[in-house]
Amino acid sequence: MAQLDFYATSEDIVELVNFMFSISPMKLYEGYSGIDAEIRSFEAGEEIPRSGHINDNHGGIFLRGWWESVTTRPRVRRFKLNRDIGDFRHELCGLGTFQLTQGWRKDLTGKPMDRSVFSHWNEAGARQRAVTTIEELSEVKWKTLRTLSGKVHRHVRDKMSVARLNHAHVLPGALSYLENGGTFFGYPEIVSISSPTLRQNHNNAFNGLRAKRARR
Repeated sequence: MAQLDFYATSEDIVELVNFMFSISPMKLYEGYSGIDAEIRSFEAGEEIPRSGHINDNHGGIFLRGWWESVTTRPRVRRFKLNRDIGDFRHELCGLGTFQLTQGWRKDLTGKPMDRSVFSHWNEAGARQRAVTTIEELSEVKWKTLRTLSGKVHRHVRDKMSVARLNHAHVLPGALSYLENGGTFFGYPEIVSISSPTLRQNHNNAFNGLRAKRARR
């Protein structure tokens, strides 16, 4: 499984999603639909906060999608719920998809922000552990997925990151959250802006973005 960890607000996620749309034609859905609801799809990052998805997803963003150059096989699956919850929900599933999850604030003192995660199967992991068919495995363009995923990793690391906490990158909105008194769940410690484990960097492109945000 390929995985990228970072700290991000919903605004950071919207910017990252727009970059992901820009590098190759992409289909994007919420990971799970609301209870007794159809699953929502998105054609731009700005559609996510307007859709009601964040409120329905406990204040965070949870997305799944795929680049059309990687696979054509993902599907929306409907499954039944316990009747005291509702009748059904939908989820996007399929080999060759990626998942993008914004870190929720843990139910702890101060409600620290958790890490966000971009992840997907790699070919070796899928062949060893995924419940799938040979046809599905062969249909995924694994080299293309590695290339596009690498662009996402480099964009977060080299363009968006303004700080590091252990191996996780910190994006501009998340750093502003710290600067305004918020905390991170840092595995195992709770991290504030003054923590010695937080290492800010000097990224000119996104220092400019932070200044632009401050002027809004």
